[in-house]
Amino acid sequence: MRWWTSGKFFFHQLQSINSCIPFLQGYVLAAIFVIGVSSWFLLKKRDVLYAKRSIIVAASFGLLASIFIMLTGDGSARAVAHHQPMKFAAMENLYLGQQNAPLAAFGILKTDPAVAGP
Repeated sequence: MRWWTSGKFFFHQLQSINSCIPFLQGYVLAAIFVIGVSSWFLLKKRDVLYAKRSIIVAASFGLLASIFIMLTGDGSARAVAHHQPMKFAAMENLYLGQQNAPLAAFGILKTDPAVAGP
């Protein structure tokens, strides 16, 4: 039996976190679209009050969704670090295992031929 037909996919510990992120990204994209259309209305001086109000609503909604994206992304990274440490090491570009390895906020990828596979 495949794992996606057995229900493990829907009740996995990381699924609740990871399924929220695309929806929140859609909300941010919708907020950017509304701000763009409302800005066009402001440039054309059409429905100025409506455009200003919609910019305020869309900007606050987009900001709120962006904050939730940061929280769910952090939760997803913490869950991966706890449940899948090898995947987290690959995300951090760590070739050699070590205890209390430092986290990288920014890095340049370099491949080590001795460690890299065929």
